[in-house]
Amino acid sequence: MYHQVCSSEFVSDVWIRHLATGNGSTFYGDDFRITGAHAFRALDMFCQLAHNTIANNLVRFYSSQYFSRFAISPYLFEAQIGSILEQFQSSMSDTFVLSLKMIRDTTQVNALFSALQTNYKLSGSKDTNNVFVMAKNYDGCSCSLSANCIRQSSIYDYNTMTILFNVTGFYTGCNVIESLLQSTLECFYNQTCINELQKYLLPSPMYSSAVNSLSSNQSLETATINTLVSNLMVERWQPDVSYEKYYAACSPEYCSYYYNTIADNSEINTYYIVVLMFFLVGGPLSVLKLLISALTKIIVFYVRKPPRQVVPQA
Repeated sequence: MYHQVCSSEFVSDVWIRHLATGNGSTFYGDDFRITGAHAFRALDMFCQLAHNTIANNLVRFYSSQYFSRFAISPYLFEAQIGSILEQFQSSMSDTFVLSLKMIRDTTQVNALFSALQTNYKLSGSKDTNNVFVMAKNYDGCSCSLSANCIRQSSIYDYNTMTILFNVTGFYTGCNVIESLLQSTLECFYNQTCINELQKYLLPSPMYSSAVNSLSSNQSLETATINTLVSNLMVERWQPDVSYEKYYAACSPEYCSYYYNTIADNSEINTYYIVVLMFFLVGGPLSVLKLLISALTKIIVFYVRKPPRQVVPQA
């Protein structure tokens, strides 16, 4: 089951346009009202990429077949299928994360300029008409050295540069993707936080209900977007494994079972214990020694036996 945020209004075009809509007001560059729309558009992109990745991998997974020479027990069947599914999920997730990491590393290495000027800021000189590029800093962290620099995402009063509201769990930084991956959806699990945030959104508030977790897992509220993406935005896997369907598809020609009669016969059971103890205390070795000793004596007897005397007749 996909994370509820992927089917919520927070990744809808209505919500994203609502964040991006203003009434001509001027906002501080790091204001949530500037970066928020781009962050939620990126979140929507992660949901779509995860959905497409799972769908494509499931097509290949369903094309494979499970073979067994004999009809195995339900316990062994569930254990084997569980291992196969775990490997499938892990491999799919690792491939997705590796591809995303390559894109992130390429963006940082090539120092791609953000259109929002969140990583580098342009400044010009009226005297020389030159344009300068300066790396931005977030709480002492320079975007020229790291793409992971972040700062609490807030709503500011542009005139006084004072913070009016902090969006709990959300960050802004050098790169929209990097700051989003380090953010959480903590505020959007909380209806009070959402209502307070709506007071600062223009031109008018839009009612939005909080995200509800299907699994009732409290840790999801504070889990980073990076953790959710690493799990392919899946809140809970629900595999449909049926031993009955497997057995019907296997269609065994005959069935057999083994019945242990030793356990029901006290005399045979006693004999079994005696034989077992005989072997445990080295019985076969003792018998072999006795046989070798007897055989040796027989051989020695015949070797040392004096020859018969033959008396000639007149």
